[in-house]
Amino acid sequence: MKLTILLPTDFSYNSLVTMKYAQGLAKYLNADIHILHAYKAFVTAFQNKMVNEADAYRAKYEAETEMVKFLDNLTKQEKTIVTTSIIGGNLVDVIQHYESINSINLIVMGTHG
Repeated sequence: MKLTILLPTDFSYNSLVTMKYAQGLAKYLNADIHILHAYKAFVTAFQNKMVNEADAYRAKYEAETEMVKFLDNLTKQEKTIVTTSIIGGNLVDVIQHYESINSINLIVMGTHG
């Protein structure tokens, strides 16, 4: 079974740098990389249902657009070892859920500063 590295991303410059490290690890370990983005829509009881649904749609659309931009920073060869997911929810909860139903061998995360 091939190893899989999970790379949570917020599409920042630091995430791109982290992706480069993950790619080096993937090459060394002969592993695949799965890029995961968790997003949360702004939903409040002070807005009506239609506005909350529009905000949820907008948040997902923006996440999908940013994922495309993020992937555009990779070369064609680098893209062959990458799969992606965009899931609504809290980052920690999304990672735990994803890891519980998928075989993940390593999680690589970047940080600010």
